[in-house]
Amino acid sequence: MRIYSAKQILEWENFHFGHSGEEPYDLMTKASTLVANWVDKKLVRDDIDICILCGKGNNGGDGFVV
Repeated sequence: MRIYSAKQILEWENFHFGHSGEEPYDLMTKASTLVANWVDKKLVRDDIDICILCGKGNNGGDGFVV
């Protein structure tokens, strides 16, 4: 698994939004749906309690949507 820096992700997002016409909320919704589906498949069905903590900033929005 690769881990990208915040700067690398910001550069990718700026490139993506500039070339795709997609809005940031649309990308956040897609990513959050994938995370929610993974959590449902891997954790919820094993009867594990889940707590999603959301801070301020961009990642807080992602966690809220999940």
